[in-house]
Amino acid sequence: MKRLFPLAAISLALAAPAAAGQRSSLYIAMHRSAIVEGLRIMPIKVTADSRCPINARCIWAGELRAKVKVSQKGHQRTLELVQGKPADLGWATVELVDALPQPRAGRKIAPPYRLKFRVERRDRMIPQSR
Repeated sequence: MKRLFPLAAISLALAAPAAAGQRSSLYIAMHRSAIVEGLRIMPIKVTADSRCPINARCIWAGELRAKVKVSQKGHQRTLELVQGKPADLGWATVELVDALPQPRAGRKIAPPYRLKFRVERRDRMIPQSR
């Protein structure tokens, strides 16, 4: 009987919905979608990639920008995200964190990109439009 209690507790923890303030991240391939913290994210296009190559020394880290579709419960928006600058959706923030492949000096990046996003949910509901 004592062995069943820890298994039941683990099962309940896995089945419980994530709490507000939950933060998750995930790599998503271009033109594919994934759900992160209740938010469906689909990268559409990398609009700028001037990141410093991993085999170089740079005085500037560069910039990564991407056009992304985000949706939840029928509400959809297209955003232009800049790496490291979270976009506030009201009920959550979404941030472009990284991209693969990493740039290398003297080589052009071979698509397709996989973009890493971080979503931090504040609560489960989308604010009502006014």
